[in-house]
Amino acid sequence: MALWKKNNTENSLTQLVNEFTVGNDYLLDTHILPFDIQASKVHAQALEKMNIVSKDEREQLQATLDEILTLHHQGKFHISIEQEDCHTAIEEFLTKKLGTIGQKIHTSRSRNDQVLTAVRLWQKDSLSNLKQLVEQLIQSFEDFSQHHKNIEIPGYTHTQRAMPTTLENWALSYKEMLTQTLPIIEAALKNLNASPLGSAAGFGTMFPYPRDWVAKSLGFEKALEIVNTAQNTRTKIDLDFCYALLRIGKVLGHFASEMILYTTAEFNFLSIHPDLTTGSSIMPQKRNLDPAEIMRAKCSELFGQFCTVQQLDVGLCSGYHRDFQIGKTALIEMFKTVSKSLLMAQAMIENTQPNTEAIAKACTPELYATNKVNKLVLAGMSFREAYQKVKSELF
Repeated sequence: MALWKKNNTENSLTQLVNEFTVGNDYLLDTHILPFDIQASKVHAQALEKMNIVSKDEREQLQATLDEILTLHHQGKFHISIEQEDCHTAIEEFLTKKLGTIGQKIHTSRSRNDQVLTAVRLWQKDSLSNLKQLVEQLIQSFEDFSQHHKNIEIPGYTHTQRAMPTTLENWALSYKEMLTQTLPIIEAALKNLNASPLGSAAGFGTMFPYPRDWVAKSLGFEKALEIVNTAQNTRTKIDLDFCYALLRIGKVLGHFASEMILYTTAEFNFLSIHPDLTTGSSIMPQKRNLDPAEIMRAKCSELFGQFCTVQQLDVGLCSGYHRDFQIGKTALIEMFKTVSKSLLMAQAMIENTQPNTEAIAKACTPELYATNKVNKLVLAGMSFREAYQKVKSELF
């Protein structure tokens, strides 16, 4: 039963409201639950510090929270749509097992700061994991560049052959683009590093809640200075998280598009391990680079999810609004897309080989036309005269 309900009575209207307002939130909360457990264990210590619970009661609360976490990892802790979210499911479990002691857990806490704290902890953990994946992919591009030095390939402008470049520089460009995302991740982590716990519904609490101690205990740098800021910056800080994911996704989408192009029979610059391709139900010869196509599409989808979060607080006054709930889907789906795409991109580049014969065939004489112009300039001719001379020879 929802925590705010007076009784468990249901009718067609309450069922309609419940299904509409809860949506898939109770399913998404499987991602958030471990972090709610983490925050609730520290919150129990805060209650002990305020003499709301005894040492023995705090220990019982923490032990039962650990039990919930174990059940969750075993796939045995379930959240029902009637409970709305993991936060209600946790409190109901505590109350069912510990009685009055379990009923004390929500003292000096609202679901507003409880949910936000769990989400912020999840975001910090998610970005830290993503940073490691980005660094791994950076190393994979570095390794690829070192293994394939001195291979000239055509560089393209307007999707037409333009000037020669190298396969090494092609790979190192992705390394550099990914490296540029690292300070963006760090900036997002910095803004996420202030604890909202203790802000309650958004305006603080009459209890002497040890917000600074709680923040440090949870691994935050500090507590938010002003309690009102917690809900007022909810989607704004979420945007920092989403932007970091979006920037990574931009690089991955770019990479996916080039892999699709360069592995076609028409280009044939690169060959990828057949285990990374799929087939056709009718054409036996097909080897489709479906992972890259899905990556390209999913990375485009990130823009829509980013816009969802961006628009959630437009026109809202200060404080909490249920609108914020809608952003959770975008946050989680963006993270899933980027983390899986990073792993797939790493698998792709680590299982790709250049087709040097096809690449050499593509490096036709006109690709070096600008080099020829520059040599004439070095010999004393003006650039425009040299340009026209070479152009007249080509056409």
